[in-house]
Amino acid sequence: MFKPVQIQEELSKERIKIRNLEETLLFEANKLLLEEQFDEKNILSNLRSYNRSFTFLNEEGLDPNLIFTLREIKNICVRYRLRFVDSQLYTGEFPYESLLKIKDLNALQRKDLLHFKILTTKEKIRDPEKNEDALLFCQTIYGNYFLIHRWGDSLPAKRKWISFPLRNFESLFLCVILFTAAVTFILPNKYLTTDLRAGYFSLYRIACFFHVLILATGFTIFYVFGRSKTFSSTDWDNPKV
Repeated sequence: MFKPVQIQEELSKERIKIRNLEETLLFEANKLLLEEQFDEKNILSNLRSYNRSFTFLNEEGLDPNLIFTLREIKNICVRYRLRFVDSQLYTGEFPYESLLKIKDLNALQRKDLLHFKILTTKEKIRDPEKNEDALLFCQTIYGNYFLIHRWGDSLPAKRKWISFPLRNFESLFLCVILFTAAVTFILPNKYLTTDLRAGYFSLYRIACFFHVLILATGFTIFYVFGRSKTFSSTDWDNPKV
């Protein structure tokens, strides 16, 4: 019924959704500014940035469909509760094919590339044996990320909905409100009052809503803080896994 989630496909959809003419023009302007820094007459005054550029990918000649901005990656991380961290934090073996691709990129651009990132679930970072979707990126000189290799199985479609409450504070509060409203509307009048003349939408039901809301909020706070849960919007690039 629901199609499994492939992170790469979701990133491509996100890029189409949020990139507009204004953002494209801004990106091109930043690109021109950076290229001007590396102009021969400006190299000495920007020597530190120039030296660092030899460990980043140059986007020229790369497949643009495999280049993603940090904003696009963050949105997917928050939506599916993923982590985007330095590749060194991944203790498992990287696929041999990914190593060959890095070697080819080094040869093509005549650089020893650094600044690799992995995008996957926190569970896979902790336990590399899990066969979950994982993507390896390398940062470009413009601050974007080039997708080098993808491996693992697609994520279950339900992950998006399971992850929704912990996206941020607003989504958690919305879930508490919806749960409270559902419980309040389901309860029959006999559980709210002994007043037989009370209608379905009465002050008793409104009072019940606020009582259930307080109770649900208390349990939610206890669960979130008791289980050391964090919001994806603040934890998506946290190196502590």
